[in-house]
Order: sequence, then C-alpha cells, then structure tokens
Amino acid sequence: MYLRPRDGAGQAFAHDLMPQRVLADDKRAIKFSLEPNLKFAVLGEAGVKAGIEIEHHNAFPVAQAYGLGEAHPYWQFQNHATAPLLGCQSVYLVVAASGAVRVSVELQATVESRFGIVRLGTPEDARENLSWVIG
Repeated sequence: MYLRPRDGAGQAFAHDLMPQRVLADDKRAIKFSLEPNLKFAVLGEAGVKAGIEIEHHNAFPVAQAYGLGEAHPYWQFQNHATAPLLGCQSVYLVVAASGAVRVSVELQATVESRFGIVRLGTPEDARENLSWVIG
C-alpha cells in the first residue's frame, strides 16, 4: 500500500497493521532409546532400558506485516503445508494523517511453478480502481 497526503502537505503513515504476524506450528517428537539385553545361563535374563524423548518445535511465519510507522506498509504471505494460501486473506490498516489521504494498493506475487519462478503484479488497467481518498 502507498499512503500520500491528498494535498501534498503533512504526513500519512501506517499507525497499525493487522495481522502483524501469523505463524504455522510444526511440532515433532523424536524418541531415542537404548535397550541392551543380557542373558545369563544360570540367572535368566536381565535388561536395562534408557530413553529420551525430545520435542522439536518450529514456527514458520505465513503472514508478516512490514512498514509500521511508514508510508509504504505491506504484508508478505508464505505458503506452508499446515497453513496453505487458500481462500480469502484479510488484512487491516489504521492510517494516521492530519488530513485526507490517498491510498493506493498494489499486488505482487512470486509463484514457483514447473516453468521456474514467475513474478506477477497488478495489471495497469486495474491500478486506477485500486486507489481512493479517505478522510
């Protein structure tokens, strides 16, 4: 998003961005054990069992906001197996300004396909419909 004062004077910036961060959790438990068994001809069988379980926890950002307090805030979305990029993704912006503000939205996507990495942007004819004045 681009924030500009309508009359060119003053400032306009992102006062708050929501969500600021969305995480996808990945928890895995890893078990290690040592089980030596000893056999004695007279006494029978004896064994010792020792083990440990370690829980490994990772958190991957699937949505991250940038530009808090700036005139060019944006969100970056990443695909993750536990949180795929499907359906609607809503974001909210609270603008701080001394007067009317022109807000322009630009969409960019980087897609990895069998043809390689493809970068996509807002079509020129759609840009005029993604800009408006508030306040």
